[in-house]
Amino acid sequence: MLLADLAEGIPWEDPVHGLFRDLVRTIGLVLFHPDDFFRRMPRHGDWLAPLAFGLITGSVGLILSWFWPILLGAMLWEASPFQELGLTSFFEGGGAVLLVIAAPLLVALALGVFSAVVHLMLLLVMGGGGGFQATFRVLAYSQAASLFNIVPAVGGLAGGLWMLVLEVVGLSRAHDIGLFRAVFALLILPSLLVLLLVAAVLALVGLWAF
Repeated sequence: MLLADLAEGIPWEDPVHGLFRDLVRTIGLVLFHPDDFFRRMPRHGDWLAPLAFGLITGSVGLILSWFWPILLGAMLWEASPFQELGLTSFFEGGGAVLLVIAAPLLVALALGVFSAVVHLMLLLVMGGGGGFQATFRVLAYSQAASLFNIVPAVGGLAGGLWMLVLEVVGLSRAHDIGLFRAVFALLILPSLLVLLLVAAVLALVGLWAF
């Protein structure tokens, strides 16, 4: 049923059954049929649709990741880290509303910065042929995995791991590169660059010390 939706395009970008229903259908396609979804995902076109999808799913996932610790803190208030940090009055004074407002801003900032970094890594491995928008679209639609935060404790870990899988598959399909090159650009190359940067800083500190 879900795969049949792709024959008519991405439901979220061409809504015909209502925004909420097509949002849910698109979430299902991304999470459970990523290879087919990203293979058929347009590489160029509207920026607003993938951005809105990423903001909605990413913000809900982020809010859920805050919700469980806050709820647990309320149930075990005397041992709550929120009380120790003086955050009890923050939440009671409408801080939760502020967090809900801040969530889409944080997701938008993270999407923009991460898309730029990932696309730069792809260019370094000669794998960014699909263009920047293709990279942005993959990362935006991969935010669907953050909804796993609805499950307390293990949901965040499972969602984070599945998001990496979605991003690797998506980048591979959107840029017509192998899975290994996608993994290299997304995980290995940034780690190597960070290690080189740390080594360079330590070397400079060592030279300065002597």
